Amino acid sequence: MRRPLFALTGALATFSVLHACSTPATPAGSVQDASIADALALEDAAPDAGPPVPANENGRRDGDETDVDCGGTSGKTCVVGQACAGGADCASASCISGACRSPSASDGAKNGDETDIDCGGAIAARCTTGRHCAVATDCKAKVCEAGTCLPPKATDGIRNGDESDVDCGGFSAPTCAAGKICSSGADCASFLCDPNFLCTAPSLNDGVKNGTETGVDCGGGNGAPLCGAGGGCGAGSDCTSGVCLQNRCGEATNNDGVKNGSETDIDCGGQSGKSCGAGKTCEKAVDCTDLVCTALKCVTGTAADGVKNRDETDVDCGGANAPKCVTAKLCVADADCASATCGEAGLDGKRLCADRPSCRGYYGGRTCGTGEVGEPNTSHEDCCKSYSVPGITRVVNGQNQQAYLNKYEITAGRIRSWVNAITAENNGKPDIRAWVVAHPVAQLSAAQLDMLPSDYWNPANFTYGGNAKNFGLYPNLGPELYATARIAGSSGCYLGTKEARGYGHPNYYWPDPVQVGQLGEAPRILTREQLDVKAMNCMTPVMFAAFCAWDGGEMMSTPAWNAAWGNQVWPWGAAPSGYDNAAKITNYNPSGTSFATNPPFRYAFPFPGDTTQTDQSFAIAAPGRFSGDVASVSRAGLMGNATDSWMDMGGNHLEWGAAGNGVFSGWAGNSWEGHAYSGYANHGMAYGLDPGDKYGKGTTRCMYWK
Repeated sequence: MRRPLFALTGALATFSVLHACSTPATPAGSVQDASIADALALEDAAPDAGPPVPANENGRRDGDETDVDCGGTSGKTCVVGQACAGGADCASASCISGACRSPSASDGAKNGDETDIDCGGAIAARCTTGRHCAVATDCKAKVCEAGTCLPPKATDGIRNGDESDVDCGGFSAPTCAAGKICSSGADCASFLCDPNFLCTAPSLNDGVKNGTETGVDCGGGNGAPLCGAGGGCGAGSDCTSGVCLQNRCGEATNNDGVKNGSETDIDCGGQSGKSCGAGKTCEKAVDCTDLVCTALKCVTGTAADGVKNRDETDVDCGGANAPKCVTAKLCVADADCASATCGEAGLDGKRLCADRPSCRGYYGGRTCGTGEVGEPNTSHEDCCKSYSVPGITRVVNGQNQQAYLNKYEITAGRIRSWVNAITAENNGKPDIRAWVVAHPVAQLSAAQLDMLPSDYWNPANFTYGGNAKNFGLYPNLGPELYATARIAGSSGCYLGTKEARGYGHPNYYWPDPVQVGQLGEAPRILTREQLDVKAMNCMTPVMFAAFCAWDGGEMMSTPAWNAAWGNQVWPWGAAPSGYDNAAKITNYNPSGTSFATNPPFRYAFPFPGDTTQTDQSFAIAAPGRFSGDVASVSRAGLMGNATDSWMDMGGNHLEWGAAGNGVFSGWAGNSWEGHAYSGYANHGMAYGLDPGDKYGKGTTRCMYWK
């Protein structure tokens, strides 16, 4: 049987190849042609071999096979070691350097028991999310669903991903409960991972914000303390301040809208710095605006509640809604005071109602009593204080009036307040005469008006005692003498040297341009403040009478003085010698006439060091400095104080009285220089007094009618 031509052709081709490989080349048209003919003859003569053998089983590499009977499109894959062109040619799916290789987990092929390329199965790595899988163990996350690896879940019941225990720990899963495995505190709900790598339960003192806490060991309830400022919070109830801002506890303030800190109500009371209004809760009076806390509630103050509140300047007085304040009560303006006089602030910074206009100034207005200004343990009061005089009354317009006599001698500071007020009322001109003309003074005669200043230097001199005298303010309160019987050396009102004008001790202070430049005197050694507190001297009875009238009263009378002195030899009693040398109860020096230094002065303040200097004002006491020089006339029925009475009647200055209509009654009392004009029987006023007299040991008191 003849094979088809294409089969023969193939056989010939094979033959030709084999022949060409083993036989030298033969010239064309000779041997080669004969071989072909022979082959054909053999083909025709060969018996029939049956059906053809499949190409991938013929034992030959033919077609696109990469090796014998395998690879390519042969339908059979090659085994390890056979040639290949790609993984598809190999049963292992691994073709490396043109040869099939055994399966491995890094050959870039899905082979062996791998479920996806180089992953899955027993040997290869676990497959990542999205790769094929057969079972959960094929997957890195241990989650295989529908043949695909899925990412880990915190609810998959498997410890996977970065979980430290099943479905907890790591970055993605919830934190672990106590007893679960952990690698650090961050894995645990309590933030506590013990040395055995197990989460522990939270506590209130573990130094960690855990459990229900909003801050470290605080907040969140469950027995945890409240968080302080800066601590974490979810609400104000987590904080000691009750204030939670942006999840942080704030400081307690008095405007945070919360009752916190020491507050007794919202933003008020306690130490908040703000008082509570009426109706707010309080614990004590200081919590309330009006300083009245009743039944733990603030109430509105009244002018009878015994408390300084609202706009009161002192307890239940002053301000717009309460009665006027009496003497020595706190004030801020004249309108607060019954006397219409709110004094200047003292060393303590307080302003007090003064009893009279002349006590407006602090020095000499509020400095009378024991102890020196600025020293500890002083006991000072209003220098205008007055007491009712037993038995001294008068009837005016059918009304009975009681006489009140100044407790203290008039101070230089009171005179200064008078001068300043008159000067201010007259545009800088101290026209005391004009004031008296406008307000007639019964104790002065018409002729005595010319003895009053109308300016610092009166425009014209006034003939007095046969001499032309200037009664201007400077000479009147300076060294000028008006009484014909008085000479410079004996008045004590001049300040010069031992050779010129002699010693002096005037207590009204003029600054050097006036003292030296205008008056031709030596400059003062003591300051204005030191002189203002002392008893005034070197001023005429006419000026004293005008001053007392301006101050709302009149110059004291002889009967008032005698009634205040009492029936004792001395105001304080019947001292055998009239003087207690050890106790120094009075500034009276019975043996110290003139300016003798032995015995020494009873008083010297401020102590000058040299007591022989010409300015001797240091020897004159401020009123009240000798606590023993107090009259024994009982105050029990008048002021309720049996130990308090008039001061300095037994010493310091001699004192003058007025009878009225220009007549002055003379001297009374005793002086620091040793002058004694008591008489004891009628307590002085035994001599007539020149209306123009000025004396360094002479002063007086004012008397008022109420």
